[in-house]
Amino acid sequence: MTTTVITGGTDGRGRALARTYLDRGDTVVIVGRDPAEAAALPEARFIPADLSLVAENRRVIDAARLDDLTRRLLRSREL
Repeated sequence: MTTTVITGGTDGRGRALARTYLDRGDTVVIVGRDPAEAAALPEARFIPADLSLVAENRRVIDAARLDDLTRRLLRSREL
């Protein structure tokens, strides 16, 4: 089983992708702004965030509990 983090997972293609991974039995973390839309996928873990803000991106990386290597790679790409 894998864990997948999907930004924009509360609607549209992101929600469809999240549903596909959930149906496979994977763990899904969705990131979005609207908790009401996230409620459509109660099996997924929801992290509320506005990813247009740098601080929110950092918070999501920490909140998603990514492994240390992934976290360092993501942070190393910051401008």
